[in-house]
Amino acid sequence: MTEHICPLCKKPMLKRSGSRGMFYGCSSYPLCKHTYDVPPDEIKDTDPPRTSTPSPAKAKNDPVLVEIRTCLNMIQRKLTVIEAKLGITKEKETRVHEDVLY
Repeated sequence: MTEHICPLCKKPMLKRSGSRGMFYGCSSYPLCKHTYDVPPDEIKDTDPPRTSTPSPAKAKNDPVLVEIRTCLNMIQRKLTVIEAKLGITKEKETRVHEDVLY
């Protein structure tokens, strides 16, 4: 806990570390989602460093994502075959999906 108080719900703010650096977040999260960045003069050497997000090249070659894309492509191909067998055109497709959803 810190001496900072949330201006929205009047609960104490907590110092947290995120992908964009240090920030204060309301202690009543998820009920109150108020946050603000820690001013640079308040950041200490002991605070966790800012983490970087993975580069798109690394994310693109992630084995889990590759497997998900492969499964998605297979499902799309099977769906195309089923639609062709049922004679579903783009005009009918919207109506069929609406019937299924509602």
